[in-house]
Amino acid sequence: MRNSFCPVLGIRFMGLFFFLCLGTCLALEFQEEKSNPREIILKAIDAHGGMKKLSTHRADKTKTKGKIQFAGLEAEFEGNLTVRLPDQLKSVHKMMIKGEVVTLVQVYSQGKISHLINGQPLKVEGPVAVQIQETMRLARLIRLLPLLNDKGLELTRLGDVKAGEKTLRVVKISEKGKGDVAFLFDSQTGFLVKTEMERDFEGKKVLQEDYFFDFRNLGGFIRPVKIQTHRGGKKILDAEMVEVRYFESLPDTEFAP
Repeated sequence: MRNSFCPVLGIRFMGLFFFLCLGTCLALEFQEEKSNPREIILKAIDAHGGMKKLSTHRADKTKTKGKIQFAGLEAEFEGNLTVRLPDQLKSVHKMMIKGEVVTLVQVYSQGKISHLINGQPLKVEGPVAVQIQETMRLARLIRLLPLLNDKGLELTRLGDVKAGEKTLRVVKISEKGKGDVAFLFDSQTGFLVKTEMERDFEGKKVLQEDYFFDFRNLGGFIRPVKIQTHRGGKKILDAEMVEVRYFESLPDTEFAP
């Protein structure tokens, strides 16, 4: 895997493919709570590179590849995601479907949303608009520092859950007017290993879960290289990050549709 680094950080791997939804912790069986949310977040920040490095990260570009369920079919894809905090994101994914290449572009830039398929702009409304907005939100939250500094966020310790031999510490993130997000952290390493949220899909509430694994030290930043996403218990994404680049900033032209 080729990596190119600037002195800034993104602990986030592409847990944002195609604006994947996450799920709630309602189905989890919690164990006794033993630490407060702030302690868990501080340990995670240290595990993923430290307060100083995470605080300098403003923009990055990542490339990914893998398989995804799209329009009822399994498709191979290559993706590029560009993010500049606090409010700009562009996703470009190329998929091979029945022997033809389909290019999906989605942009969130300072409140404006664009959605194109094969260069043709589509009307952005309903679930698509919500998913793009939630992707930008998750891109910010997953940096971890906002969980400590953003007064608009409420953190609730939900206890621990068992995942095989591992114990995961669960923190619910609430924000006025938005759905709750659950972050699950490995109690031993401090890594963020799973995110969950309940979302609307085809007129129904579904549980979607992102699993992060294969953590590596990439230039001093510990981040996951692989991700799987499950919707309603079924795997819909299996992806791998193949390149990441960090920047002090990026021009607005990077976020043109």
